[in-house]
Amino acid sequence: SGEAQATDNNSIAEIVVTAQKRSERLQDVPLAVQAVTPDTLTKTGADTTATLQNIVPGLNVNDSASGFRPFIRGVGSSTASAGNENSVSTYLDNIYLTSMNAGLLNLSSIESIEVLKGPQGTLFGRNATGGVIHVKTKTPSHEFSGNATVKYDQYQTLTASGYVTGGLTDSLAADLAVYYRDQAKGYGKNLFNGHEVNKDKSYTIRSKILFTPSDSDTITLTGDYSWLRSSGQTYRPIPGSNVQWGGNDPSQPVNTRPYGGPYTFPANGGYWDVDMAIDPRYKQWSWGASLTYEHEFSWATLSSFTAYRKSKIDQAWNATPIPINAQYAGWRQPERQFSQEFQLSSVPSSPVKWILGAYYLSSQVKYDPFFITGLDVAPIQQQFRMTQKIQSPALYGQFTVPVEALGNTNITGGLRYTIDKRSIVGDIEIIPQVTPSGPVQDPTTIIRIVNPTDASKKFKTFTWRLGIDHHLTPDNMVYLTYNRGFKAGSYNAIPPGGPNTQPTNPEYLDAYEIGSKNTLFGGRATLNISAFLYEYRDLQVTIFNQTAATTVNAAKARIKGIDASFDAKVTDNLRLSFSGELLDHKFVKYLNGPILTPQTIAQGGGVVRTFGDLSGKPLPFTANAAFTAGAYYTAPISIGEFDANVNFAYNDGYTYEPSAAIPAKSFVDLSGSIGLKLNNGTTRLSVFGKNLTNAHAPKVVTTGGNPGGYLEIQYRPPRIYGVSISQDF
Repeated sequence: SGEAQATDNNSIAEIVVTAQKRSERLQDVPLAVQAVTPDTLTKTGADTTATLQNIVPGLNVNDSASGFRPFIRGVGSSTASAGNENSVSTYLDNIYLTSMNAGLLNLSSIESIEVLKGPQGTLFGRNATGGVIHVKTKTPSHEFSGNATVKYDQYQTLTASGYVTGGLTDSLAADLAVYYRDQAKGYGKNLFNGHEVNKDKSYTIRSKILFTPSDSDTITLTGDYSWLRSSGQTYRPIPGSNVQWGGNDPSQPVNTRPYGGPYTFPANGGYWDVDMAIDPRYKQWSWGASLTYEHEFSWATLSSFTAYRKSKIDQAWNATPIPINAQYAGWRQPERQFSQEFQLSSVPSSPVKWILGAYYLSSQVKYDPFFITGLDVAPIQQQFRMTQKIQSPALYGQFTVPVEALGNTNITGGLRYTIDKRSIVGDIEIIPQVTPSGPVQDPTTIIRIVNPTDASKKFKTFTWRLGIDHHLTPDNMVYLTYNRGFKAGSYNAIPPGGPNTQPTNPEYLDAYEIGSKNTLFGGRATLNISAFLYEYRDLQVTIFNQTAATTVNAAKARIKGIDASFDAKVTDNLRLSFSGELLDHKFVKYLNGPILTPQTIAQGGGVVRTFGDLSGKPLPFTANAAFTAGAYYTAPISIGEFDANVNFAYNDGYTYEPSAAIPAKSFVDLSGSIGLKLNNGTTRLSVFGKNLTNAHAPKVVTTGGNPGGYLEIQYRPPRIYGVSISQDF
């Protein structure tokens, strides 16, 4: 279940996870897994999948309105082009989410979260090259219960969540979870017009119905709906850089653009401000339904997971971060997916643990359309339409066999065969520019259509897992594993590639890992350590050029590292935790990579892009060192139970693109809360703070080469503090 299970007051609660698609104690799983409980989420203030990076070292999230892009141990996706999937898979209640935008989840009514580090290509399949983030929501109970929480902070953000569950009949139970957030005051403003930016409003509704017609059968029907509106692409130039187009100082050198020379961000502008001619906007709608069926035979369990999901995005922003409508771009992006998975797995009493499975995915994503307008493309407007489809069946199996001759030793072997078919159709439309802020809807205004695209390609591949683990004692285990994972190839869609387009090749990762899991001091502490080596080939790297994003394969890379986590119940009232990661990472061979050279004002501004040998350069979005430390204290007082919690996260910084043109800067995140649970045992009052040092940590960075070149950045939220009240019933 992934849930913490209490043992006694002197010991750390045991955590049960399903990292191998069966319930096991975390300390018995021969994988690097970090489990996050609801209690940890509450005490650290982590409320979305993006904020998990503050409590899971080695997880870094490149997050914007263009998509949720997690990196684990340096493995992730650098593009948010429609149809490209993440290298770290996100699952919601056993359902794989193909859409990058769907991976940014509100963490309310959560049962558990499991972050699996390293390729999980056997059991979780394609696009689990870097790992898996598996979010599990609460399961309905026949006992009536629930809770409600209300928060308010200094940005006039009202956040309310509620959960209620109960039995309807002896065999039927249901629940309802709701989440609402309304941020009335933005973190920043648009210096061009004074409007507030960096704010959002959202809500989510989810319900489950649990039906148990017999002791052997369990049926769960789940439905959810989400809506989000935000400022969207709130980019500003990176401090110290400049943009080639859009300057308005006549004393500065003028380039070939008719509306000015280099542009620098105003000195009075803050980290969360923008300076754009048109306010960025973003809206997203998504909904889904799934049906899970489990039947327990005497010798095995049969499981079926059926799911259908749809979403739509509508957004637009100044593609060049300047206060002139040089390039205004946006898109409508509808997506849908259907998946079906069957599993047959051994019963818990079986000496040999095994699982056999079959999986099928069908998905479709569109740009309908993607438009580019503004002075730079006047007097015409470009827009393109694209449909990319995926069909991907797979078969897999994994066995764990005890070897009595070697004592308490197990050998694990797994194999998966995947077929991945990609297809794309699309075109680029050249039309009169009759509107300054959106796509032309009348098809009769099209002047001509260029570069029609109609292509498809099928990839077939094996992935596997080999491992051995040995319990030195019931509380001490060592393991050695070898895994292969792969990320599927995809077509470039910004813009479609034309009649001779070819997709990128799949990227492959071979991972070798040795680790140890230890329970110490009679259950009062755990210490887990792992060391790993990744051999990474055909990396998919994205080259940005204004509104175009081209993904190419970038030869070979190597990542070496060490993970460690320590959790201790120092006293009955105080728990301390520490987890960290050290990495050594580089491109081993990258002979024709993009090299960015920022230009001074005197040179005309922006960024010049050339191509050359990037072998030996560090991997983007990958820190050399990251760690978190937490302290959680509780104490009884006359009116209830007092608690104080603090969480410190450090990242020594990372580069944002392959040539490492932008210096890496370290940053920290300090969060905490002080709470009081009243004597009634059901009411908790608290004050909380996030990013207490007000660090300006990067959220996402993109680059564009001259002409019109820039280095632009969005920052994670600033310091936030507020109050909270929660009620259980």
